Amino acid sequence: MLKFWSVAAFCTFARSRWAQERIPVGRWWRWAQAWAAAGEPEAVLAALETAVIQRPGSFKLVRQLLDTYGQAGYRRAAWRPVQRLVAVRPRVAGRAWAALGDLYWAMGEWSEAMRAYDEAKQNQYQSTYLEERAARFWASRQDWTRAKGAWWTAIAWEPSDRPDWHEALCFVLLSDRDFDGAIKAGETALALGGDRAVTWHRLAQAHRERGDRPTGNRCLRRAWQVGAKDPWSWFPQVSECADRPEWQRAWQMLQSAPDLDFPETAADYRRWSQLASQAGDWPAAMAALDRALTLDPQAPPSDWCALADLCARSGQDHLASLAWQRALSAGANQGGVYYAYAESQPRSSLPDCLALWRRAMQDNPTDPRVYDNYGQTLEAANHPIAALAAYGRAILLAGRRLDIPFRQGGTLLQQLGWWRLACWFWDQASLLAPDSVWFQAERQAALARRAQSQGQWQRAIDHFMAALRYQPEFWPAYDGIQAVLAAAGLPPADPSPTSPSLFCQLPDGLAEATSLLATNWQGVAAELPGTDCFPAFEPETHPLRDSQGLGDPLPELQAIDRTLDAPAAYTVAIPQGRAWGDNLCSVVFNAQNQVIRDCSTGYSAIVASSPHLPPPQHFAGTVAFLATRWGKVTYFHWMFDLLPRLEVLRRSGFAWDSIDRFVVNLYELPFQHQSFERLQIPLEKVVACCHTEWFGSVDPVQGRIPHLTADRLLVPAIPELRIYRGSRWAHQFLRDTFLEPARISRFPDRLYITRRSAAYRQVLNDREVIATLEQFGFRAIDPARLPLVDQAAAFAAAKVIVAVHGAGLTNLVFTEPGTKVIEIFQPSHRQNTYWLLSNLGGLEHYHLTADLAPGAEQATAVQQNITIDLDRLKALLKLAGID
Repeated sequence: MLKFWSVAAFCTFARSRWAQERIPVGRWWRWAQAWAAAGEPEAVLAALETAVIQRPGSFKLVRQLLDTYGQAGYRRAAWRPVQRLVAVRPRVAGRAWAALGDLYWAMGEWSEAMRAYDEAKQNQYQSTYLEERAARFWASRQDWTRAKGAWWTAIAWEPSDRPDWHEALCFVLLSDRDFDGAIKAGETALALGGDRAVTWHRLAQAHRERGDRPTGNRCLRRAWQVGAKDPWSWFPQVSECADRPEWQRAWQMLQSAPDLDFPETAADYRRWSQLASQAGDWPAAMAALDRALTLDPQAPPSDWCALADLCARSGQDHLASLAWQRALSAGANQGGVYYAYAESQPRSSLPDCLALWRRAMQDNPTDPRVYDNYGQTLEAANHPIAALAAYGRAILLAGRRLDIPFRQGGTLLQQLGWWRLACWFWDQASLLAPDSVWFQAERQAALARRAQSQGQWQRAIDHFMAALRYQPEFWPAYDGIQAVLAAAGLPPADPSPTSPSLFCQLPDGLAEATSLLATNWQGVAAELPGTDCFPAFEPETHPLRDSQGLGDPLPELQAIDRTLDAPAAYTVAIPQGRAWGDNLCSVVFNAQNQVIRDCSTGYSAIVASSPHLPPPQHFAGTVAFLATRWGKVTYFHWMFDLLPRLEVLRRSGFAWDSIDRFVVNLYELPFQHQSFERLQIPLEKVVACCHTEWFGSVDPVQGRIPHLTADRLLVPAIPELRIYRGSRWAHQFLRDTFLEPARISRFPDRLYITRRSAAYRQVLNDREVIATLEQFGFRAIDPARLPLVDQAAAFAAAKVIVAVHGAGLTNLVFTEPGTKVIEIFQPSHRQNTYWLLSNLGGLEHYHLTADLAPGAEQATAVQQNITIDLDRLKALLKLAGID
């Protein structure tokens, strides 16, 4: 029968309601096997997904579906069948979640894997390999507390001959400054037969840090003796439980070993290349792999692809191109090679990219991601009609498994002004995934833009507000409303202290005026029934000093008739309270469903009037709700808008160990993990509430809970978003938490904060700036690459700091009074955040306006790249008395 079907036609048929209701599950299973034999994974997925819809409790079907997801490279869609299986057959929940975790682990999605493994453990599924993977994951995140706990559990469950595990545990304990534990783990690794140089070196470090230098010296000498005999023993056995200096030391020892037999076989050279890559020596890795390929002319295409990647990392673009071409001539699975080659090409060479994607389509005609990328390249090359055709093909093949074709296709239709077709497009998408609030929000946005094109301003605003009620974090609706107001000649939104560029802002009263709300829908905690307020800190007022600069002063940085004020801080206790949290809104309700205004941020009326929120999940006991607007991933908002609320809780009389759960926007980034580790709050108690991707996704991110209720909800009040930034108590709390005086001496007293790792607002002449500042004794650092305690120590050591406006300046809270700060702004984006922070800390603030980089006008104000005038920078250094 399959010969009568194309893959796209079969996928469309399988998603139809008629087919799902009329055709028995056995036939879908047989079709899945037939398509698998034909090598068509998209058709296999369509058949298996339909079979699982019909029989959600079949572990065999779900496991087969997960395996196919893994082979096809899909990850987010894998959550839904597991959730349905667990709901129908709770007895297999542990095995099902573990299988999902295995899928994510194999795909390199370790964060998602850990969520699934945690679910498996909660369902009584225990396994040694789960603990080993957890240990490796937490070590890679530098969460030493959880890493050592996982290693201890794994070792306890499998106390067999595993010196590599004890060697890894030694590193973790050493990093956690548990020197006695590190010594015990290292000695156990040696006793189990792990007589390796890296283990002896770690023991030497532990003894020295413990103050036993003679024993440390003996261990170090032994490390050199073992390493001289076996240079390979310098390399850690568990790559996640090692740092870059260890890999670099091991690589240097291996290269300088006098009696080392240089690699002779292709396999030896491949290993040599992998070790060089771990040490960051890309030219050596490239040379070794090139030698391996010379010795093995029949090497698989994957080796040539790896060589191309190494050439690109080394800046050898021409050699990378030659390696890709050699991979293509190697033969096997050319479609995959073309895919990787096309992805590696810069979009600036559009004709080459288009040609490569066409070849990839010829070899993989049923891979929806090829059509997706081809469509994006066509769109960049200004071929919108062809791009729409490519997106449509991707959607036919993948359905709801891919987000980007929907987003790109819908946006492109609207850019072309095809409003009716755009509305039809989102109607069809909503039928494909009727439970997707993102699709519904996009549909309302398309209707709004259509009304806007016809001059129907009020109707457009109504549709945009309807989109926000589907998804309160749907930021294109905020931008759309601002565009409608500008087109209608109406006053724009008032700038927020945290968003002066009007990003995600609405005019005052608009959300309330367009929502159906009761007359008493909100109030302050002290006036609402069923709430109790517990004081923590008194109000504060601080004087301000002007920032100094070259030429005319900047109004944003002047202290005329201004003070830095912080209102009183207190905690609100709400029996049977309810809360909603995302990146743009945090809304708290009492038991009577009234919004508590001084506990909420963002536009509460949108959430309060929405009939589309998912049902709340109830938590027994006491829950602290800490989520706040912009608290998802931004370092500054995390440090100043979220963390100080923990101190408010404590000063209000609520000990942290008496609280059952802590709700935050997100806690996946290293600085977020390190924060909880420093505060000794177990991550098992932390709940993330931001459940959507910023650019939209068909399905919400699983494991996150945006809507919740609790027996008792504790909320540190936040009458205005910037409440804690002007509070001296909040600054002292952060300093007490993260400053370690012993680390300060490691850093210089003049710092330049580079933005090389930032995704936007980059300094295009950064190398020249660094060279200039080095003449004045500055050292460049990238705070994002340092642990949080080292960021604090670096700023505490500094007497002069030069930095472009950005989140790295959050660390000014750790500087000493009198430190000089030179903040460099873009011409069109100036915020006074760090000037206010400098005033509170008694710092001397200077400012410099940079020049826009060529072509930067096309980006939004906050994302524009810049160049810094070196002569003006030198002049400002002279003004600040820096020579």
